[in-house]
Amino acid sequence: MIKFGDTTVRFAGLFGLSYRFSGMLLLFFLGNVHAQGSLSGKVTDAETGEPILFGDVIIYENGVFVAGTQTDFDGNYEISPLDAENYEVVFKYVGYREGREEVYIKENKETNLNAKIGTSLVLEHHGCGYGHYPPLGGADDFEKGDTFTAKDIRRMPNKN
Repeated sequence: MIKFGDTTVRFAGLFGLSYRFSGMLLLFFLGNVHAQGSLSGKVTDAETGEPILFGDVIIYENGVFVAGTQTDFDGNYEISPLDAENYEVVFKYVGYREGREEVYIKENKETNLNAKIGTSLVLEHHGCGYGHYPPLGGADDFEKGDTFTAKDIRRMPNKN
């Protein structure tokens, strides 16, 4: 209590609560603050060293999605805040093999993780539609880039 002339001002705790309750509330919130860090780095092509533009960077903890972002024009990314934990970081881009790295995020520190992903994907054609369609001719009957008219196709032996 403070007196200013004829006026007496009585102070209450935080948000009008008693001092004791305000102190307990403050300790509760401070006790639940986790030490956090951040993850940043650059994603590049393993063969050329060129940056991967708009590639996906996804973070998992024990197989559960935690956070994700995309790389910028220079292949750089940053994700924060992250709790100080072990994470699996997955790097993805269309036409590239998925990259995976394990990383430990240190509390109150920026962890740097650069990744190089390669293009050595094997793409297989499994057909389309509801059934299997055999090729129009034998492998030796035509070369890459050949053009066929409807008349040519009607003359081929396998016109199913």
